[in-house]
Amino acid sequence: MAAPPNPKALLRAGMDHMRQALSPGERADLSERMGDHLLAALQDGLPPEAFASLPLRISGFLPIRGEIDPLPFLSRLQALGAVLMFPATRIRDRCCHLRFGVLPPAGGASLPDQMDRWAVPGPMGTREPPPDSLSDLLPHILLVPALAFDRRGHRIGWGMGCYDRTLDGMRAPFLAVGIGYDFQLADGDLPDEVHDRPVDLLATPSGILECRPGALAAFHAWLRPG
Repeated sequence: MAAPPNPKALLRAGMDHMRQALSPGERADLSERMGDHLLAALQDGLPPEAFASLPLRISGFLPIRGEIDPLPFLSRLQALGAVLMFPATRIRDRCCHLRFGVLPPAGGASLPDQMDRWAVPGPMGTREPPPDSLSDLLPHILLVPALAFDRRGHRIGWGMGCYDRTLDGMRAPFLAVGIGYDFQLADGDLPDEVHDRPVDLLATPSGILECRPGALAAFHAWLRPG
């Protein structure tokens, strides 16, 4: 008798197909709208210099397989003085974890041009920071991709657990933000396991969902000078 279908595998396949079915124009428009909502939520009530004064460190990613594109949003954070970081995947003994590379100053180049020159191929079809850029620094904000999210902040990725292990090792002040399209938000709870670590916020083209109540207020309090 054939084994019953794996619910996570079916969900992964369906979401992957829907993402890749978007046209480049649709993807660009939805990515911009997501970034607008997220920037407004992060800046709410803060002085213009708040991101530059630390400076704020934010980790994004280079999208693959039709993922929503964080680069337009990250370009705006970069212009506000934030330090951009990107994750590098490290796999040892079948265990996956992330380290972070710090993007050098722009020097007048656009962020996509910077990434074209800087990023190198990663082990999972991704493009990642070069090894000589990796640091022990951790981001203050971590943008988290997934194939699906639920309203609790639980997510389904590709099953390697890279982001879960990274989230498990990070401490406040820190904000984990899942980003994706509206159709990636499940109607009910996703199947989760003991090692899964939920995100604090979800950002989609329709707006912001606070999965951990008070997460944004606590982060703003930490960022606000004085």
